[in-house]
Amino acid sequence: MKKSIKHFAVVTMVVAVATMGMFMTGCRNRNNYDFTIGLNQFLVFPAACDSTEGFRTRLTELMDDAGYSVNFLYQNANGDAATATTIANNFLAQRVDMMFSVGTTAVNATIAAAAGAGGTTPVVFSSASNPTASQMLHPFTTGTSDVVDMTAQVALLRELVGIPTGGFYVAYLYSSDEDNVRAQGDMLVDAAAADGITVTRHGVTDVGQVTTRITAIQGNPRYRAIFTGQDNRLGTDAAFQMIGDLNANGSRPLPIMSSFAAKVAAGAAVLSMAPCYLHLGAMTAELAFRVLVGGETPGDIRINGMRYYRSPATALDLIINRTLAESFGMTIPQRMLDAATEVY
Repeated sequence: MKKSIKHFAVVTMVVAVATMGMFMTGCRNRNNYDFTIGLNQFLVFPAACDSTEGFRTRLTELMDDAGYSVNFLYQNANGDAATATTIANNFLAQRVDMMFSVGTTAVNATIAAAAGAGGTTPVVFSSASNPTASQMLHPFTTGTSDVVDMTAQVALLRELVGIPTGGFYVAYLYSSDEDNVRAQGDMLVDAAAADGITVTRHGVTDVGQVTTRITAIQGNPRYRAIFTGQDNRLGTDAAFQMIGDLNANGSRPLPIMSSFAAKVAAGAAVLSMAPCYLHLGAMTAELAFRVLVGGETPGDIRINGMRYYRSPATALDLIINRTLAESFGMTIPQRMLDAATEVY
């Protein structure tokens, strides 16, 4: 069953300005393009790739419509923070007009490099889980966040496991050295506690530790579900498929709720309620256009009163893998199926 994917409201753009803003720097290019943008992506995994694709596609459309050309220089840090820093510094040496970054570590590296160069090159970030806590907000930065409402996530978990009242346990599986998922875990713990649910953290510093964690979780009858956040390491296709396989083939398979819809579609998780990353990338492109062509200063931009764009709860996509749930002996409530964006 499929329903049309929700579209985000388009940010109002200033296309013509009387005076060029401080970041209207297309004249610097020497490659026959009006603008050149460096794309710094931390890892290759679906959410990050969708954010980058949405950004490139939408910004190209906007530039074409306004009569400008744009060139993208793409680099992938392959999960290494030092490489992300090198990429950002190389972009600055090439005098790009803007840097785009996705993945908290790459975003922080890009912003640090830009700050070290005087903050004259704007940075737009996409799908950052916690921009304020990660110190991403500067006069030369703007972007989008994929943070989700944990109260709504907890309510779905309760409905999924079929316990209307009373407490149960949820295992939070995450990379313990990633700031973004640690912060997401804090939000999950608080929201769950308010609903009488106990969340325990199961951190890993290496994918190889996942086997031990899954075995321990399944061996404890108190656990009724597993939750995974917007995790750069565990969110890769290979890592998450391993998680899904270990869970499905273990002694007591549990429903996994993921913050990445692609994991549900791939058959590794039962449920996801998260933003569409293609749309978050497109929204970041809207902000980039406002800076490059509209002449706005990134730090002055406000979206619904906030320094960055965050998807409202009504714009989140609910993705359900009913086939996987049924293989675990679960029945998805009809109300959830009716509300879903997609059901597999």
